[in-house]
Amino acid sequence: MTQRDPRVSVIVSSSSAPKSLPQGQATIKGTVKFHDDNEVVRQWHYRMLSEKMHPGDKTSQEALVKTVTNPIRTVLEVTPVKWITFDMAKVQAFEAGTDGGAYKEHLLSADTERLQAEVALRGLTFDDN
Repeated sequence: MTQRDPRVSVIVSSSSAPKSLPQGQATIKGTVKFHDDNEVVRQWHYRMLSEKMHPGDKTSQEALVKTVTNPIRTVLEVTPVKWITFDMAKVQAFEAGTDGGAYKEHLLSADTERLQAEVALRGLTFDDN
């Protein structure tokens, strides 16, 4: 990723989250703007982060802002163009036959056309078992 090509993908995964929490992932494809020379934006971001991490605890908030404030740190602003999500609970319900077919109700062309064409191109087959 460079400033000359602003396309970016960000993946957020539950892989390190406790299994008691929802499992899955989200991919955000979009464009990025670098805020490496805008101290106002950087401080705004640090304060938002500190309030999220330490709600109501001004002392901890200030300590976090002080810790992360660094002249070489860059804040990236991502403008989403496309979201790709994966919900493990929906997949498991589909595989168990308890979703009533809802999982495959709104398939995208990527699932119904492009994937099929790529599978055929590679000489692969889907195993229905």
